[in-house]
This record gives sequence, structure tokens and C-alpha cells, in this order.
Amino acid sequence: MKRPIRVVLLNSDGVVAHVSAPPNTGFTLDHVRPETYLLHVQPRGAGGRIQQVKVAARRETFVGSVVDSCDEPENGLCDRFTVGEPHPPARVYTVCEALANRYAIAHTQVVIVGILSAGPSKVLRQTCGETLITGEFMWPNSITLMSGLERPGKELQSVIEEKVRDLVSHEPGRDRPRRRDVSAFSGRFLAPSGIDNCQQRTGCAGFRPVRLPPAVLSSSTGVDFEVFQ
Repeated sequence: MKRPIRVVLLNSDGVVAHVSAPPNTGFTLDHVRPETYLLHVQPRGAGGRIQQVKVAARRETFVGSVVDSCDEPENGLCDRFTVGEPHPPARVYTVCEALANRYAIAHTQVVIVGILSAGPSKVLRQTCGETLITGEFMWPNSITLMSGLERPGKELQSVIEEKVRDLVSHEPGRDRPRRRDVSAFSGRFLAPSGIDNCQQRTGCAGFRPVRLPPAVLSSSTGVDFEVFQ
């Protein structure tokens, strides 16, 4: 049985509309206001792909084929599993390091160090030197924390403390966090493709800021989750 793919339309404020559709079929999102949006297509258990779309008034918008290929597209599964030696200990990254290496570490077990912010959902954040964009939208330097995450093992504590010191020392002085504000979580890292680094020589001002983080850290056993909720 083919597993459905989640299609999400979002703007700067968050999710506008969503629908589930079988793989290799079309989908429709009705009653959408004319505007420029981000469209995220997420197969089950994968980061999926995100792209910018422009919706015009009183006409249908065709977005073409939006699903990346994967190992088992008929099942909507894009994770890769290998059999062999036990996995080495998870590598430790700050939020900025994880976002900068988002595709290299996708689908792997990692430890993320960042400033913990609690709100409608928990996120780890950091002030980064690079700006991430999709079309005319700009992403925050943060990662959503899914439920069921584990604290890292003691064998990684010295590496984590080194990352914490580096993070705190490089935060802007007025907003510099205290040690107790910085946390580390272990999980599986995922980010959709279609996110680029801003390359403009004149700076990256003028982009529309997106409220939702561009990546998630999920539990190692979690399969059904949503990158953008």
C-alpha cells in the first residue's frame, strides 16, 4: 500500500494549508489567497523538498513535479538503512554547524547544541554568520525539537562543553546566553532540500522572514512526524 505524502503551503507566519496525497499523483489546495508561498512536499520519514510558488488571482497554479526521488518512492520511504558494524557515537554540532552541513548530516544521528527556546514548540537556536533562503524567503537559524528526544551520553560531555563555550563566546554581547540557557539533544536530523545560502554581495536584507525553523531533530525511532507543523 502506498503511503501518503504530506503537502504543506506556508508563508512568513506559518502553515496556511496542507493536504495528504498518494505518491505519483496530483494534489489540490483550494481557497488560497493570491500571494507568494513556500510549498513543502514531505514523504513519510524524510525531509522532503521545499520551493517557492506564486499563486495568482482567479486561476490555477501548476507547480510541476515537486517530489525528490528516493530509494523506495512507491512506499514514500526515503530513509537509508545499512547492515554492518554498530554505528559510531553521534557527532556533535552547534545549531549553526548543523544548518551549514544540513544535507551532509541528513538522516543521521547527531547531537545538537543550541540555546533552548520554549514556545508553541521547543527549538534550539543560535546567531549564525550565514543566512538561509528559499526564493524570497529567509529562514531563522533554529531547529525544531520533536518529542521523545534523548539527552546525549556522558561519553560526549567534554565535546559538548567545548561546543557550549564556543557558542556562548560568539553570541552578540547584549544577547549572550548563560550556560543554563544552552542545551544539547540527541536525535535524527532532517531538513528539506531547496534551502540555499544567501550569496548576495550587498547583504541579505529584503527577504521575507519565515517564523518556522528550516530543520527538525526527531527521535531515533520516530517515523511519522511533520517538518512544518
